[in-house]
Amino acid sequence: MPKTGAAWSIVLTYAGFASLWILLSDKAVAWLFIDPGTMTSVSMVKGWLFVAVTSLLLLGLIRRLITGHHRSLETLRQREVELQESASLLEESQRIAGLGSYVLNIDTGFWTSSAVCDTVFGIDAAYVRSVQGWTDLVHPRDRAMMTDYFKNQVIGQQQNFDKEYRIIRP
Repeated sequence: MPKTGAAWSIVLTYAGFASLWILLSDKAVAWLFIDPGTMTSVSMVKGWLFVAVTSLLLLGLIRRLITGHHRSLETLRQREVELQESASLLEESQRIAGLGSYVLNIDTGFWTSSAVCDTVFGIDAAYVRSVQGWTDLVHPRDRAMMTDYFKNQVIGQQQNFDKEYRIIRP
């Protein structure tokens, strides 16, 4: 995608050439043709030629934009397929290893988890995946330590969550 500055550059260049075309071609027509009827006909042909050339330029620009858009869409489709394959491989790897994963969205306070993680936690799709829902899964003797760790290390110092703790299954 061209930047705004590049777009303005194209527009200003076009405006300059179009202005020169109009001014200089009118002078050339007046210099070459003395008869008013001929001048009118030549000016009309000149106008239609201008419309044709600018239309072709516009067609070229639109085709280029559409082609670039189609390439971008195809690239996105390819990346989506690759991402789905990667997610499938991750899920299969977690299943084989018996390890799950979960991700907390700090802004919303809700988390998502893998199927293996749900199995380990003993929860299903209906389980409320909020911070309170996670806290409820932490063993009562580990809750204070985990809450403190989460607030001070993860949120406060923006460290990755890397702590083992016991859970209780609903």
